[in-house]
Amino acid sequence: MDDYVTKKDFKEFKQEIKEEFRRHTGILLEEFQKNIGFVIDQQQDTRRDISELKMDVSELKQKTDRLENKVDIIHSELIAHRNDTEIHAVQVKRKRK
Repeated sequence: MDDYVTKKDFKEFKQEIKEEFRRHTGILLEEFQKNIGFVIDQQQDTRRDISELKMDVSELKQKTDRLENKVDIIHSELIAHRNDTEIHAVQVKRKRK
């Protein structure tokens, strides 16, 4: 048995290494593409979620604004009622004297 490596052996070995490298590179590329696809899907879902949250926040702001207006109206009515009640109480006291 010969322990020497010929040029032919070296070329065959080199070719095997190249083929193995291509195979592994192809596998890695496929896996990378799957992962990129997953990341893109997740990013789209996140954008959709953010858009929905923005709409929810906008809707809450509108409701808060309406509620604030109603509270302002009630506040004004209470002040008017209190003033009217205080004036009425003073008028009743004057009549009793």
